[in-house]
Amino acid sequence: MARAGTVGRGRPFDIEASHVDEDVVGPAPVTALVRELALRKARAVAGSHMTGVVLGADTAVAVDATVLGKPVGQPPAPTQSSSTVRSAPVRTS
Repeated sequence: MARAGTVGRGRPFDIEASHVDEDVVGPAPVTALVRELALRKARAVAGSHMTGVVLGADTAVAVDATVLGKPVGQPPAPTQSSSTVRSAPVRTS
């Protein structure tokens, strides 16, 4: 992970996969989806640690408020690259 080294800002840290189910039932705004998945991941990892800080994160790609699922094989490049891509940071406390 290229960005992983910037997270700790000089402090030692570990990266741990949560292995949570990423299926979300029902339609939801993209920011709500990302917030829910990041929270699930953080809670799953925090449950196995007595101390420390856990940062949960997730990413979703959406076009016109439609979330594109995880790619299977090669993603359809013309569809994804010809659409406007917008980033929306989500912060939860």
